[in-house]
Amino acid sequence: FRFILAKPMDVPTYVEHGVADLGIAGKDVMLEEERDVYELLDLKISACYLAVAGLPNTRLKNVAPKIATKYPQIAAAYFREQGEQVEIIKLNGSIELAPMIGLADRIVDIVSTGR
Repeated sequence: FRFILAKPMDVPTYVEHGVADLGIAGKDVMLEEERDVYELLDLKISACYLAVAGLPNTRLKNVAPKIATKYPQIAAAYFREQGEQVEIIKLNGSIELAPMIGLADRIVDIVSTGR
């Protein structure tokens, strides 16, 4: 056997291309990457959810508010389902800073504690 330590977002790619027979990745990665792989089992560890958040008492712009996220595919699908037209800004870290520095009106990020 050989074990490969990889960044979570890369795991489905390794499996899809046959470099790895099996991988462990979060549901967020599976949904965002949309790779042609089969989910064998939900390990039910580290329960979390994706949330839309912004600064308190801030109103969204009427036309295409900016949404910062590490999950552009999931966020775009969500807002499309809501009938809202938004501009998605992809970030790789410190998503919560985007509204504070004026980059985005809201964020979509993974939350594992709180509400």
